[in-house]
Amino acid sequence: MVRPIRRLLLHVLMALLATSVLALPAEAAGKNEPMVPQPPLLKIAASWSGEASAAGLQALPQWRPKLRAGCIGDPSAFAVFWAVFKPGSIAPRVDFDRHVVVFVARDSAYEQLAIVKVTLKDGTAEIVASGYRSAPVREDRLAVAAAVVRRAGIKLLSVGGEQAPVEP
Repeated sequence: MVRPIRRLLLHVLMALLATSVLALPAEAAGKNEPMVPQPPLLKIAASWSGEASAAGLQALPQWRPKLRAGCIGDPSAFAVFWAVFKPGSIAPRVDFDRHVVVFVARDSAYEQLAIVKVTLKDGTAEIVASGYRSAPVREDRLAVAAAVVRRAGIKLLSVGGEQAPVEP
């Protein structure tokens, strides 16, 4: 009598084991799909962060209000940007034949705002910035991060899902 019970228990355990093994691929469906290729990263050649006058940034022709960002492609525009961004200091040299300067701005409550990556896909440069809030907002100031990236192929800027054209 003991043998038939053992045999029955063995069959039940085998059936449970087979069911669980066969169920694994169904639970893992979709996990083995091919990965979607990520857009290429644009190397950040130089970067800066700090605070700037909100009115000064908003007066720049490169300012895109919907993005709270912009793209600078020539030395004279960069000099004006730098005078707003870092008043009283000399603007660093940028090879504008090969590069542009992209910048983002957030509330002044953000500290250590930085552009962490820029990707390029179909002419759209997507800017990803990071920082943390640590202070009360000052209405007249904005936290700013700027980065130098290669110029080739950038037609649109994208920040936070919003897009705007870049002036040549």
